Amino acid sequence: YLAVQFGHGSNIGVAVSLPGSSKAMNLALGSWVMVGVSLGLPITPWLCRKFGVFRVCTICVVVDFVVILMMLIPGITLPQIYFVRFLVGFFEAPFLPYLQEWLARYGKHSW
Repeated sequence: YLAVQFGHGSNIGVAVSLPGSSKAMNLALGSWVMVGVSLGLPITPWLCRKFGVFRVCTICVVVDFVVILMMLIPGITLPQIYFVRFLVGFFEAPFLPYLQEWLARYGKHSW
């Protein structure tokens, strides 16, 4: 049985499968994602000006997908999971301004 979850909701699935307090693990996993986002967001405008939005987004999508697949490594340790979650947050950071713009434009009518 193999279940693969993508996105920030996968924190819960990973945390429940780990030994110990799943609430503490979930908080730690989510915290590392936020650290990655906090470091990725400030450099996003500079990267987009230097390399172009399309290139930055393309590279981030590919790297983010590879990093998410790293969660499937058998026997992954807790520090490795924290590092992977940091990378997920870091490489998803460039999408957040576009997501916020889309939600501001279209989400207010349907949500």
